[in-house]
Amino acid sequence: MTLERRADADGNLRICTVECPLCGEPISDHASLSLHIRRTCPARERFAEPGALRDGGPERVATDGGERR
Repeated sequence: MTLERRADADGNLRICTVECPLCGEPISDHASLSLHIRRTCPARERFAEPGALRDGGPERVATDGGERR
């Protein structure tokens, strides 16, 4: 995983992930790693637990009372 220090408009330093550790694609300044993995990462299915991304994935489990069907 590649990390980079960046200064925001107020001069505060932030540590940012600049590329996805799963697929190596660059992460834009306004995107987050979690959004990239959830929405566009081509490698996410390969690294997920079997069946974890079916039926809505982890977000669905968290919102339906924690029970997998």
